[in-house]
Amino acid sequence: MVSKTDLEQILPWNADPLIAFFENAQRRYVYREQLIELILESRHAFLAECPRASMIVAGEALLRTLYELVATSARQGHEASVHRGKKKGMFTISPNMNPDQFFALHDELTFDQTIRLLIDSGIINGCLDAVYAVKGIRNQAAHCDLPLITDWDPDEPREKKAFIFDESFEFPEAYSVVYDKQKNRILNFDLRLHECGSFRPLGPNMSVAAIQYLTVMEIISSLSKCRG
Repeated sequence: MVSKTDLEQILPWNADPLIAFFENAQRRYVYREQLIELILESRHAFLAECPRASMIVAGEALLRTLYELVATSARQGHEASVHRGKKKGMFTISPNMNPDQFFALHDELTFDQTIRLLIDSGIINGCLDAVYAVKGIRNQAAHCDLPLITDWDPDEPREKKAFIFDESFEFPEAYSVVYDKQKNRILNFDLRLHECGSFRPLGPNMSVAAIQYLTVMEIISSLSKCRG
């Protein structure tokens, strides 16, 4: 059994991405406060060994990050529109928006619609695959079976002699998460690139929860650098 202390070492707390994101924000919106609350809740759910809740809440934390970017983008003069279906019609962001709309984006936009708005502005294009992966994991955790996870060799192909004749050789710890079975969409995760402990003591669902959390933090860090 994995203790809470072990889990804290596997998923250590690092506030740097959040601090950087807040420092680069130009105006105070409610989404920043929601983001920090949801990130903390996601990690607490992981430490309480509630992986499904952790995955869902981490996804919601990323969505609040994207809402912040939508509001900021409009304030900076960007204009973009997204179609929300026959009932709701078009939603357009622009500097001329009613200020109250900036604080109620959660009532106006779905996760997918928010992503499409930001694609037009080019803000999230550098981490778009990761954003879709987080959304996919969140949706699976919320509505169906939890995502599948398997071992992955990030250095493949490699020379066979590298591990056949070397008794000290160890494969790097890395995983693939299938977040969309129908379209065979996969998130690959190499632990060497992240500040975390080994997932080997964890079960598959807890491993996916850790990957979801760390991917969200990585996206926030990447977006902070783009805005800085």
